[in-house]
Amino acid sequence: LLFLRFVVDDKWKNDFQKVDELHKNEVEDVRNLLQAEQQTKFEQFQLEYEQTLKEYENKLAEMKSQFVEQEEKHLLNESQRNRRLMDELTSRSYELQLKNEELAKLRSENRELQLKVETIAEKDVQIIKLENKNSELREGVYRLKQIEKNLISQIDVLNHQLSQAINKTKEIEKDKEILEYRLTDDFKSPRSSTTTTPLNFHTRTPLITTGERPNSSCLSLGLPDPSPGEEGGNPVLFADHQPQRTIDFGEVNEEEDSVPQ
Repeated sequence: LLFLRFVVDDKWKNDFQKVDELHKNEVEDVRNLLQAEQQTKFEQFQLEYEQTLKEYENKLAEMKSQFVEQEEKHLLNESQRNRRLMDELTSRSYELQLKNEELAKLRSENRELQLKVETIAEKDVQIIKLENKNSELREGVYRLKQIEKNLISQIDVLNHQLSQAINKTKEIEKDKEILEYRLTDDFKSPRSSTTTTPLNFHTRTPLITTGERPNSSCLSLGLPDPSPGEEGGNPVLFADHQPQRTIDFGEVNEEEDSVPQ
């Protein structure tokens, strides 16, 4: 029994060792397999990490470049903005200077206006005087216009009278020429030495009994003929004598010249 027990124990021990070695080998194989897988995964992860790191580095470099570019643009814009602000500030300063000059001018004008306001009362008195004088001048102009109208009407009357006198003078001149012609014809005819026949005219012409002609200037103005002593002839008798109106043409001309233009 002891031997059998020893044999069985030895068998079980050997089997146990074999199983244990087999288990260790399996565990070692599994460990090696896991280590290989882990190594492969580690290498893969490391490769992916390196690629990702490289991508991040490229992105970082690009971002740095963009940042530098944006910074330069910002500085340029800031410089332009500062320059524009300086120009605007200069313009505003010039405008402020102009406003100050204009304000000083307005203050000076205000002082002058205040001085003028103090003299308004005197100016009002002068204005009233000028208005009164203007009214008087208007009245004088109106009176002058009325006088001018009266003078024009008088001139029209005198011109009408002058026209009548001229027409009458022409009629007298015509009658005078007819009378001269008849007198000349009578002196030349043979009957003038034997008989004398008085000449009768029924027109408004003077009856002349002498060979001397009347004064043409007196006839044209409707004045009586000069005396026989002055002209050396006989007096002139008018068959149809009417009082004539004497017209002084010198006065007419003077009145025409005195009419305001």
